[in-house]
Amino acid sequence: MIEKFPDPRRTVLEIATGKLAGSPFTPFEVADLRTSWFSLLPDPARASTIADFQPFYLSACGQTLQILGDPDWRILEEAKHSYSTGVPVGIGPKGMPRVPAVFRRKVSWRKLDPSVRNLDASNYSSAKDAYNSIRAKFKEDESEGRMFQIPLLDACKRWPGDRLRIAALGAIEKTPPETPLKDKDYRVLHDGTHFVQVNNEIVIRDRLDAPSAGDASAVMVACKECRRAGHGVVFALACDVSQAHRRYVHREEDWGLLACRASDDDPANLWINRTGTFGVGSASIWWGRLIAALGRIPAYLSGQDWLFELIYADDLLSIACGPNMWLSLLITLTMWLLMGTPFSWKKFRGGLSLDWVGFNLDFAGFRLGISASRANWLCSYLKQALADNCVVLGEFSEALGRLGFASQVLTWCKPFLAPLFSWAAVARRRPSSGERLRLPLLVRLSLVYLEEQLTKGERMVSSSLPPEPLGEIFRTDAKCEDGKVVLAGWELGRTKLFSEARWFSLSLTEPQVPWLFRSGKSSWASTSAEMLASVAAIVLFGCGNCVSLSAGWTSIAAGTDNQATSHLAKKTSSTKLPLMLVLMQLAVLLSQRRLYLDLRWRPRELNVEADALTNEDFSGVDMRKRIPTTWELLSSRLELLLRLLKLQQEFSTSMELLKSSPVVAGGRPHKKAKTSKSVWG
Repeated sequence: MIEKFPDPRRTVLEIATGKLAGSPFTPFEVADLRTSWFSLLPDPARASTIADFQPFYLSACGQTLQILGDPDWRILEEAKHSYSTGVPVGIGPKGMPRVPAVFRRKVSWRKLDPSVRNLDASNYSSAKDAYNSIRAKFKEDESEGRMFQIPLLDACKRWPGDRLRIAALGAIEKTPPETPLKDKDYRVLHDGTHFVQVNNEIVIRDRLDAPSAGDASAVMVACKECRRAGHGVVFALACDVSQAHRRYVHREEDWGLLACRASDDDPANLWINRTGTFGVGSASIWWGRLIAALGRIPAYLSGQDWLFELIYADDLLSIACGPNMWLSLLITLTMWLLMGTPFSWKKFRGGLSLDWVGFNLDFAGFRLGISASRANWLCSYLKQALADNCVVLGEFSEALGRLGFASQVLTWCKPFLAPLFSWAAVARRRPSSGERLRLPLLVRLSLVYLEEQLTKGERMVSSSLPPEPLGEIFRTDAKCEDGKVVLAGWELGRTKLFSEARWFSLSLTEPQVPWLFRSGKSSWASTSAEMLASVAAIVLFGCGNCVSLSAGWTSIAAGTDNQATSHLAKKTSSTKLPLMLVLMQLAVLLSQRRLYLDLRWRPRELNVEADALTNEDFSGVDMRKRIPTTWELLSSRLELLLRLLKLQQEFSTSMELLKSSPVVAGGRPHKKAKTSKSVWG
C-alpha cells in the first residue's frame, strides 16, 4: 500500500469524491497481490480458483479465515452445502441451519399472507407492463450465469413434482413517473410467498441483525475517544456491492424452486435462478452470512488500528481514525477487491459527514440523525396533512412507518407517535386504504409538534452517551384511592436527610383531575399518577432551570417504587390514556430543560419516605421546607398537558366511531401496493 499510494490521504479523498471511476489498481497489480496472498495459504492452487456463477475467491477466504481462527470458515468451502458448491433454499425437514457462533437464535416469525397454493402462477400486471425491462435484466443475468432458460417440459423432468415452482413476477418502477416509457427502469420482484409458497415452507432459525442507529452511535462514541487522544479527524467511506443478493449460488437440486416466466405469453419457456433471488425468504440470511464472513477478514487485518465496519445488506461503511487512518481505509478497500467484491464504483462516497441507509452520520460534530432528504419528505407530508386536516389512510400508514424509522435516532418524537399509532391501528380496520379520514384533534396536535420540530431543523441528535448521573436527586410516589389521588416527593440533591429536605405533597380530587378517575375510583390510573408525580417533582424542584442554551445535556436520576414507570421513562411512549399524554408532557419538559431522566425503581420498603408523604404523614419532615402548591399552580406550568387533556375525549370518541364502522372481512385490508409508494430520500 505504501509503495502504491505515496499519498494515501489524497487517494482516499479521490475515491470519496467520485474522482475514480473504477479500481485504483490495474488488473496486473490485483493479480500480483492475489498471488502474494495465496502463497501464504496451505493450498495456493485451490485458493486461486473461483466457483461457478459467483465472483468471490471463496477457497482463499475460507483458508484465510481458518488460519485466523474464525468460527464460520467451513461454510465457504468445506461444509456439505457450502457457498462453493451451492447452499440450500431452505425447504425440507432440516430447513435452514443454525449458526450460533455468528447469529442469535430467531424466536419469532412473521405470519405470511395466506394464498391458494398454485405451483404455476401468473405474473402480476406490473410485470406485464415492464416486460421489456424484465427481459433485458434476465438476459444480463444469463450472460453472467445467474439465470438460464429451459423449456417447461425439460424443467418438469429435471425437478419433478413440487420441486418445480413457477413464481409470479412483479415490478417496481425505479425511475420517476415522468420518465419516458423507453427509459423506464424497474426492480423485478420474485414472489416466493403467494401461490408457490416457497417462503411459507422456509424456516429460518437464525436472527439476522443489521446495524442500527445505536450501533452507529456506539462507533461515534469510540471515535470521539480516539479524537480526544489527539489523533485528528474521523473519516468514513461508504460503498455498495453490485447485485449483492445475487452473488451466492444455490445448490442445483433447489434451482427448480426459483423458476419464473418473463412473460405469460410464452408459457412453454421458463427462466431458472441459480443464485440468490430478491423475494425469496432465505436470500437475506445467506447473503448476510457470506458478507459477514468476508467482512471479518479486513477487520482481522486492521489489528489495533481504529477501524470499524458496518454492513447493512449491500451497503458497506468503513470508519477510521487514528494515526493510520488513511492507510487503514485503503487496506480495507484493497482486501475487499482481492476477495472479488463487485463494487458499484459510481456509488462510492465519503467524508467527515455522510448519509448511510437513511441516517446522517456527522463525525465532525459527533451527531447522528436522519438524512436531509428524509427530513424534508416528512416536513412536506406533515404540512400537507395539517393543511388538509385529513389524510389518505394508506399514505398515512406509509408516513407513520417513516416516522418510526426516524424515531430510532430522534427519540424526542417517540411520545408523539403514540396517538398516531393508536389511531392508525383502529383506522386500518376500515375497508379501503384509499379512504380520506379527518384528523382527530389529538392526532393533529401531535403532527403540529412533529412538523414544528423538524422544520426547526431538529433532525440530528448528539451521539454521545448521556452523562452518568451522580445520584438520585428526588424520590416520588403516588397514592390512588377512592375519591383521591396524592402525589408526593422529596429532594435529595441538597441534602440526603429526609428531615432537612425540600418536599411536596399534593392531594387531588376528581373535580380537579377527572381524567384520573372512573366512577370515583383511581386505582386503574396508578402508573399515570406515578409518572405525573415525577413530572411534578421536575417542575417544583426546578430541575434544569438554570441550564443555558449553550450548555450540554444533563442526566438526572430519580427514584420510584413503580416498576412500570421506570421502564416507561426509557421507552418514552405508551398508547394508553391518559399515560400517553403525561409522557408527551414529560418529553417536552425534559427537552426544554435539556435533561435526560434516569427513573430508577426502588422496592417499596426502600421508598418509605415518599410513601409516608402520600399517606400525608408529615412527622418526619420539616414543615418549613414544604413547597406549597396546588393543582392550579402546577398545571399552569404544564400547558401542553392541559391542551392534550382537552382533546382526550374527542380522540376517544373518534376511536370509538372507527371501531364501530364496518371492518374488513378477515381483520385487515391488503397493504398498499409497493408501486404506489413515494420516494423517500
